[in-house]
Amino acid sequence: MFGGFKIQGRTADAAMKILEDALAIEDAGCFMLEFEAVPAKIAKLISEQLTIPTIGIGAGVGCDGQILLCYDLLGVFTDFKPKIHQALRKTHGGRGRRIGQYIKEVKEGSFPTTITPTS
Repeated sequence: MFGGFKIQGRTADAAMKILEDALAIEDAGCFMLEFEAVPAKIAKLISEQLTIPTIGIGAGVGCDGQILLCYDLLGVFTDFKPKIHQALRKTHGGRGRRIGQYIKEVKEGSFPTTITPTS
C-alpha cells in the first residue's frame, strides 16, 4: 500500500492512525486483520483493543497468529533479501531445519522475537 518495505507506526501519530483504522475496519465487519512491518509493541497494543484476530508478518508475538513467506524462510530470492533471512539462517541452520523450527517457535509463542521491527 505504501510502497517498499518500510516499518509503519513508528511515531505516536502513526500508531494512533493504525489503531483508528483497525477499529474502523473491525466495525465495518472485517473478520481478521494483518499487521505487516509494524513495531511489536504497537501491534500488541492494537491487537489487545480488537475483538477480531490479528495476524503478524514482522509484527511480533503480540498478534494472534504469524505469517512467514516460504521464500523468506527458505532463502529463495532474486533481488530483495529481507532482514529476516539473515536472522533465520544464523539461528535456524539449513532450509529443512528452518521449517520445523519455525512451526515449533510459532506454537510456543517465541517467534519472531529476535527479528521483529522495534522502531
